[in-house]
Amino acid sequence: MKKRKLVKTYTYGGISVLLIFVILSLFYIKRLEKNVISVYIDSIKFHSNFLSSSFSSIYPSEKTLSFMNNFIISENLVYIAILDSSNKVKVWASAFENFLPLNVKGKYIDKNIKIINTRLGNILEIRGTFRDKKGKRMYFVAGYPYFLIEERIVKESFSRTFLLLLITGIIFSAGLWILGLIQKEVEEKERKISEKEEFIQIATELAHEIKNPLNIIAMGLQSIEQEEGEKKRKFFLLRK
Repeated sequence: MKKRKLVKTYTYGGISVLLIFVILSLFYIKRLEKNVISVYIDSIKFHSNFLSSSFSSIYPSEKTLSFMNNFIISENLVYIAILDSSNKVKVWASAFENFLPLNVKGKYIDKNIKIINTRLGNILEIRGTFRDKKGKRMYFVAGYPYFLIEERIVKESFSRTFLLLLITGIIFSAGLWILGLIQKEVEEKERKISEKEEFIQIATELAHEIKNPLNIIAMGLQSIEQEEGEKKRKFFLLRK
């Protein structure tokens, strides 16, 4: 029965450790994703301010398209487009041929920043404003490769999850080792109790075996004493 209890303890302990590991992993991945996105959004906002001031000084001019292409390459963007107040594209550049997914619905994660789904994967798109050289209000849209963020999250979460799994495994192994020591101690106590009970049983049987001959001897001596007493009594009676 005690062994069965120990087996149940091992099983429940393993399941508990596994559940704790899963919960901690999910919590950590969610937190990691939030932190990475937060850092990326801060970087995008900085880029947005830079683009706004740059476009204000160079648009419209021949330098605009060259600047956009260079910025896409240097900052690893997917596309940049400049639009007028009616959302008509005036000039645009893309890292991929004929790829400009404008007016795609998405999930907003911050003001003017949303995640859209395209044939290339998820893209983080930001929309900003600026005034051109003539003071006319214009808009720009820039697409960032959100799938690179997802890859980074997967890589970092894998390495950290592996570390967490290793720590959990060490803790679980230590628990099993302790339970093993407890099991050995219980078995040793059971063995000593069993040996003690066996010794008591042998001693009882031995005492019983010794007692029988002693009883016979005692009865024989008692009979001899009775006979001797009878002889002495008859002897004294004859003398009289």
